[in-house]
Amino acid sequence: GKAPTRKLYLAALRQFFDVLVNRHAMILNPALSVKGERYAVADGEGLTPEISVEQVRTLMQSIQFKTILDYRDAAILGCLRFTGARVGAVASLTYGAFVFDGLEYLLSFVEKGNKQRRIPVNSSLKVLILDYLKAAEGLEWKKESPLFRASHGRTERLSNQAVSGNDIYRMMKRRLKLAKL
Repeated sequence: GKAPTRKLYLAALRQFFDVLVNRHAMILNPALSVKGERYAVADGEGLTPEISVEQVRTLMQSIQFKTILDYRDAAILGCLRFTGARVGAVASLTYGAFVFDGLEYLLSFVEKGNKQRRIPVNSSLKVLILDYLKAAEGLEWKKESPLFRASHGRTERLSNQAVSGNDIYRMMKRRLKLAKL
C-alpha cells in the first residue's frame, strides 16, 4: 500500500497492542518503538481560499450602504483587503485596537502566538471604519468591546458579541453570491 495506508495500519497496531498492555495481557507494546514514515500533503489542501483583486473590487462596489450591516461588512472587507491580516485576527479586533496616535490611525492586531502587530490604516480603510462607527453610534463602545459585532439573528441590529471567523466567511460567501461572482 501507499504511505497513508501504512501509517493507518501502524496506528491500528499500536492501538491494538495498547489495549493488550492496558489489560495486562502483555508487558510492553512492541509497535510503540516502530517509526512511521513521514507523509505530507503538498497539493494546497488546507490553505486559506483567496479571491482576486478584481473580485474584491466588485464585491466592495456591490455593497449598498443602506443598513448598519452594510457598513460593518464593508469595514471588515476593507480590513482584510488593506491589511492582509487573517480573518481570525480581524474578527478579534477590539474598539481599543483602532487608535489615533496623533499623526495617523493604527490597527493593533493580535496574531497567532499572541504576536502583536500595529498596522497604519490606509485612508480608504479609515473612511470605511469611521463610517461604520458613525452608523453604529447608538451602541456603547468601550476599549474592550469588539470592533466588528455580530448581528442578532437575521435582524439588522448588532449585538455585543464579536463576529467569528466563520461569520466573516459566511458574510463573504453571501456577498459574493449577491454580487454574482
